[in-house]
Amino acid sequence: MKLQKGTFFSTIILLIVLLYSSSCALIFAPKKQKFKITTDNSESVVYVDNVKLGKGKSVTGKVAKGSVYDVIIQTPGYLNERKVILSDKPGILYHFFFLLDIPLAYPALISGAFYDPMGFRASVNHHYEINGYLSSREEDQKFIRLSNIEFDAKSKQDLHKEIYCKYKKNTDLNQLLVETEEDQEEARKEQEEKDALREAKKKKRLGKRYKEKEYLEEKEDEFNVKDSKFSTEIAEFLRKGGYNDTVSRVFYDELNTVYLSAKIKQIKYYRLYGNRSSRNFCKVGLDGYWYAKNTFNEIIDSFPIKDFSGEQNYAYGKFHNGLDNLIQECLNKSFNSLLDEYKFKQLIKKEEIKAYQGANLKIKHPNNVVRNTAESIEASVIIKRTDKGHGSGFAISNDGYILTNFHVIASTQLDTPDKVSVLLQDSTELKAKVVRYSKAHDLALLKVEHEFPKSFELNQQNNIENMMNVFTVGAPESMDLGQTVTPGNLARIREAHGLKVLQLSMSVNKGNSGGPIFDEKGRLHGVVQSKLVGFSTEGVAFGIPGFEISKYLKITY
Repeated sequence: MKLQKGTFFSTIILLIVLLYSSSCALIFAPKKQKFKITTDNSESVVYVDNVKLGKGKSVTGKVAKGSVYDVIIQTPGYLNERKVILSDKPGILYHFFFLLDIPLAYPALISGAFYDPMGFRASVNHHYEINGYLSSREEDQKFIRLSNIEFDAKSKQDLHKEIYCKYKKNTDLNQLLVETEEDQEEARKEQEEKDALREAKKKKRLGKRYKEKEYLEEKEDEFNVKDSKFSTEIAEFLRKGGYNDTVSRVFYDELNTVYLSAKIKQIKYYRLYGNRSSRNFCKVGLDGYWYAKNTFNEIIDSFPIKDFSGEQNYAYGKFHNGLDNLIQECLNKSFNSLLDEYKFKQLIKKEEIKAYQGANLKIKHPNNVVRNTAESIEASVIIKRTDKGHGSGFAISNDGYILTNFHVIASTQLDTPDKVSVLLQDSTELKAKVVRYSKAHDLALLKVEHEFPKSFELNQQNNIENMMNVFTVGAPESMDLGQTVTPGNLARIREAHGLKVLQLSMSVNKGNSGGPIFDEKGRLHGVVQSKLVGFSTEGVAFGIPGFEISKYLKITY
């Protein structure tokens, strides 16, 4: 009996050791736990790992212990909230058995065998504030059109940056990420300085025997995506918020429209980790800018992208599968913050059409004016841009004053026209000086040192007749096609947003902008401005009435 009793106790002790050292001690503990998610909005719908849990200010459910769960909260009129539930609190039974096992399985303790995730549970109560109210356009604000969201880096490797960060409870998570990144960047620079100093000492010590290390250089092409799929959701926000002009189909209010684009230089992947019991989760940050532009592609202002995405489970490859969701969420948050920024709100306040603010300019009346279509070539020019683009223009005086569109000479810098030159009929190239311009009317006056044999004459009288035959001369598509005369009809005069517009039945192409609109007798009736573009749409163009030009630019003979 003594042998049996000793064997019995030995067996019990052995089972205890094996049970705990093999992380099986918790098989008697509950596998699931209850939890509750509360919000401050009764319309909130809660999803846990993409499964709908419920709707309302308070939602309860059960999850398995020892894991990380994705929580998405959808609330009408707000951005989605993306959070994670972490199992990072040791349960009561875990502590109890852990203490009992200290004298029995010390090797297992130090090896981490007792850090069984099943012994850890999440907090029971989780409260999330619903932020990110989606803005709506106000009556005194301009329309907004999204141009593109561009990813631009020296290489794919430069576009992506991974940052590891130890998760701390009860801290501002975004601030923690910023501080961690700054600390790691400072440490990297210090290490580079140490390496450089060590290499310098080595070079001095070895003298002529020193040989610099040669590294394999693999050339990587610049990584650039001019537009991305992330534009679609932002464009939908603009539509729902009333920022799109849904009334005008042809004549947009360009003066009161802001064009928005984003350029992303770097995607930052933040990998957050806790102790050995908790799973990893992640966030995304973006390094780039929003650019607000006018219709002439001039950058009015720029705004840094500084928001972070929500949180997501990193385990089992879920991070890579859901990366696009995090990037999209980061862009959504940044965009929504932009709409609420005071500086941006001031930028999108509506404007009234203003007349040119400068003094009246008196120019010399032309002595030799255009009398027919053949002579129009002698008064027309090509406007050559520094970016290899081009437009058209025409002389309104024999001594070198030239009219064109402002968008032909505009650059990306606000109120800083491009340094353009003028190509004459014989291919002579002359430097042009910008004398004045009116953005509201898309007109610009240039001056070159040249005597034109023929010139168009400005006329303040409205001599336009519906369906009259007209012509334009310019360089459609290519500068090789300079001084091309194109016939058409002047359909009628329309009015849009307080401005008169000529509607033309004429084949106009890129490069014709800024060209003259005139009749068979050489009388000037307007300036070519744009064309209607769309599927199966051809031969509809628009121009600026000639009888308004003197008033718009304050020019007289």
